[in-house]
Amino acid sequence: MKMEHMKKFFHEKRIFIIAAVILLLLAAVIWLCILFAGQQDRQDASVLTANEKSSHLTVSSEQAIASEVADSTIDSANADVSIVQEDSSAAGPLSSKTSSAAGGAGTAASKPAASAHEHDWTEHKAKRWHENIVTVEDVPAQTKKVQTYHLYWWDTKKWQDTTDPAVYQQWSCEKIGWMEEYDCAIPPELSQGTDENGNPVYLNDHSIITTYETIPAVTHEEDRGWWEEYTDYLYCRGCGLRLSA
Repeated sequence: MKMEHMKKFFHEKRIFIIAAVILLLLAAVIWLCILFAGQQDRQDASVLTANEKSSHLTVSSEQAIASEVADSTIDSANADVSIVQEDSSAAGPLSSKTSSAAGGAGTAASKPAASAHEHDWTEHKAKRWHENIVTVEDVPAQTKKVQTYHLYWWDTKKWQDTTDPAVYQQWSCEKIGWMEEYDCAIPPELSQGTDENGNPVYLNDHSIITTYETIPAVTHEEDRGWWEEYTDYLYCRGCGLRLSA
């Protein structure tokens, strides 16, 4: 009966029992994580403390070495001054003058001397354009013969000036018909009377006037300049100093 009762109990409460077991497992995992993190922090703190001690020892050692070097330099300088003073006292007045002169020379020598430098001058080249505008002839100038036709139209009784040969050709054809129609070579309205001998004078019904016209050349402009190479300045290869050319 007890076994059946326990089985029934576990069967009814199995969900709660499983949940309790999972919670216990999670608590154990969390506790282990906290324990591991604490150990890691203690190790990091130990390493940091050791590094600080080592850094402190290094600084102290460097300070001690610097102090010893400074003391040694001061002792050496004091010894040199003592030797100079003893030699100066033994030499007397002449030695004193010599010492003064040497001191002046020493003062002058103590000034930083200008570094000796012989300039290596080099020419810097540049280019410039020289403009040269010229007129180029594409088509040369021409002299053209021009004929102007001064025509009298018999039918309209009007004059016309034209340079069109086709118009003159048309007028010539028309004149043949007019001569047949009017039975005369010159229209009567162009009569100018008679000359001194009594001969009739007529104004010519046409004239051809020849002139000569000059047609300008066709041109354009071009820049036919050239490049010139020249020295615009000098520069030192060593220090870069520049001088105007």
